[in-house]
Amino acid sequence: MEFIPNTLIVVNTFIFSLIVVFIVIKLGELRGVSAESYILVGIAITFINGAIVESLVYFATPQQLAQLTHWSFGSVRRPDLTTVLFVGFILTLLYPRLIKYSWDLNTLAIGGDDFAISTGVDPGLLRRKILVISAFATSIIIAFTGLIGFVGLAAPHIARLIVGNDYRRLVPSSALIGALLVLIADTIGGTLFSPVVLPVGIMLSIIGGPFFLYLLLSKRSGAHG
Repeated sequence: MEFIPNTLIVVNTFIFSLIVVFIVIKLGELRGVSAESYILVGIAITFINGAIVESLVYFATPQQLAQLTHWSFGSVRRPDLTTVLFVGFILTLLYPRLIKYSWDLNTLAIGGDDFAISTGVDPGLLRRKILVISAFATSIIIAFTGLIGFVGLAAPHIARLIVGNDYRRLVPSSALIGALLVLIADTIGGTLFSPVVLPVGIMLSIIGGPFFLYLLLSKRSGAHG
């Protein structure tokens, strides 16, 4: 089994994700705490990380290159039962923490930083806690499945349309919808080009790209309308 090596990947992924989170937070605060500043810093970090990965690819052996390419596609068919139970156990421990912070997230979403502070919520500390939990959960998942893009973008928006903005319902709904999207994409990828199995990461990118454009266009039309 590849359980032990992948566990080491989890640790490394979590450490480096925390480094990136710390950089994004600090640079975002220097620009001023706003959604736009975090997005701009995140884009810059993405380009830097992309350059590092491309450098590793350039010097990789053929076997390493094949493994990296396979991992970058993303697939839920590789993990065995032991891996699924391990990941499920960790996520079960993390889930109550997110639910615990739902009230604070609602406060922050309703009135912004000033209102949150007036109710005893530290916005900066709350953001850091959420980012650390999210980084840990993400590192565990992608270490075993590879990169699966856009599901983290699409699921919360779909959930918000269904259950509203209350984080007590939004958090579990986003998780369920995200899992459903992955299962649907994996099923389509496994049957559409049978006997060839198209990785779920590719399927979600095909679906997620147009969906992201739809979100941008709908927000722009809403702002002008």
